[in-house]
Amino acid sequence: FVNILVIIVFVFLFSYFLTKDRDKIIQAVKRLVPEQFHEKVKSVQIELILSFFRLIKAQIILVFISTLITVLGFYILKVEYALTLGIICGVLDIMPLFGPSLIFIPWIIYLLVVGNINLAIGLLVLYIIVLGSRQMLQAKIVGQNLGIDPLLTLLSIYLGINLFGWKGLFIGPLVVVVVRALIHSGIIPPISKPTKKV
Repeated sequence: FVNILVIIVFVFLFSYFLTKDRDKIIQAVKRLVPEQFHEKVKSVQIELILSFFRLIKAQIILVFISTLITVLGFYILKVEYALTLGIICGVLDIMPLFGPSLIFIPWIIYLLVVGNINLAIGLLVLYIIVLGSRQMLQAKIVGQNLGIDPLLTLLSIYLGINLFGWKGLFIGPLVVVVVRALIHSGIIPPISKPTKKV
């Protein structure tokens, strides 16, 4: 309890002084950093902000596609309230670790228990289609919006989710974007050295 109290007090004081002297701190950091790096750092910040919004746009496109597939599938299976349930499943698709599973899996289990095998199989097939389309399109759409290779995008998403959980879906690709921006700005030298002319 004492340790938690000390941490809370420390965080509060740190936040207070950081807010109070923010401009002074920024100016001090600027004086420490060479003038030539100011524009480079600014360009990296702009690239990061733009990439974040592009990543949000990509996720919205993926959610829209998942919602459309789910709604159409529900109508084909003649499910009641197909539109409403499809939209709910689409919104849940924002959570990559759970997503539509929160609706599909309990529903399929219930249908198997009550003996409605045909609808249970239909929902299972639809669930596999939704998950499969999401996995196939994710790397391509995110990569196109961020301007990075789909294979690299897929790898960054995989590593991000394994390291940070569902947040890694955003953190992984953004790390790639930051590294790319740092290389383009010259803050980090490129890996490949230019070939010498003979």
